[in-house]
Amino acid sequence: MLNLTRQEKIVIQFLVACFLVGATVRIYKTRADRISHEESLQQLAVADSFKYHASQIDSEYARLQSAPRQSASTQSTTTLQRKINLNTATKQDLMLLPKIGPVTADRILEYRAQVGRFNKLEELLNVKGIGNKTFERIIGDVTLE
Repeated sequence: MLNLTRQEKIVIQFLVACFLVGATVRIYKTRADRISHEESLQQLAVADSFKYHASQIDSEYARLQSAPRQSASTQSTTTLQRKINLNTATKQDLMLLPKIGPVTADRILEYRAQVGRFNKLEELLNVKGIGNKTFERIIGDVTLE
């Protein structure tokens, strides 16, 4: 076939190896660029979504800031138009009280189930989660009728 010397064969093998390495590097860089481009597009989509949601939150915040404000005492009197009877109140009724959430409402109901009727408003202080500050905030909104 071809009469090539040993040295010529080595040179041809070296050139083929260089070609293969170059082709591999080019394929790798093309794929890496494509992946990098896709990641950039994903990051841009996330950033656009974040900007959209942030603008919605900003507009809602601005709307709330421009609305007339009520003081805390006015809010509690408008929320509770009647006093809540501790001996007959449901969980939802108790949750209308300031600083009383679902857990504390459940504790009040458990206390009532264990001890029976509330005889004094001060018995609320025996319920876990109701301290002096909370008691002072709700004392005007509860009754024992």
